[in-house]
Amino acid sequence: MKDTGKAVRTFEAIKIQSLFTRESGEVVAAYWAVVDVASRVRVRFGEQSKMEATADRWNALPEKVPSDVQSKVESARYLLQIIQPGDTAKTILRHVSRSGMMRHISVIVGGEDVTWHVARLLGDKRADDGGLKIGGCGMDMGFEIVYRMSCELFPEGFRCTGEDCRSNDHCNKHGDEYRRKNFKGKMHTGDGGYAIQQKWL
Repeated sequence: MKDTGKAVRTFEAIKIQSLFTRESGEVVAAYWAVVDVASRVRVRFGEQSKMEATADRWNALPEKVPSDVQSKVESARYLLQIIQPGDTAKTILRHVSRSGMMRHISVIVGGEDVTWHVARLLGDKRADDGGLKIGGCGMDMGFEIVYRMSCELFPEGFRCTGEDCRSNDHCNKHGDEYRRKNFKGKMHTGDGGYAIQQKWL
């Protein structure tokens, strides 16, 4: 490969949201993130100047990358090798507290327990039984974990998987008939949380 003289950039700063005034439509602020170039996973958020400086510093001095960022990036890259939009992540309920306000849940992908990687990706803690500690009640916590994992892995959206696609675009915009005829292979840019499906074991 020809040497172009350019350093390989592991991180870059990108604009992920603009804030507009209601009257004129003028951009008054923007929200930026530092992303891992290889996985596109977002690891820090803030103002443009700070995010650009952070990305430049980490590219120049890899030893300065915080351990939580290293862990998140490593696990994101691994998970993206074994799961893609349309795939199913299975969850196992390991424990429920007496109060019902805490659960321990494991995540299985393709027969492999990937809970450790999911914990590093989400910044969550693991229990002694290996499951993720997740608090709260009144909703499907297995779905919550897989949805959050999917949001992290596909922050820029995902390509429609066809008839079984769970993107909320199909509910909010066009419905089943339009989906089957027109959406296959097209990009959903709204919410990456529905890229991966969830099922209880």
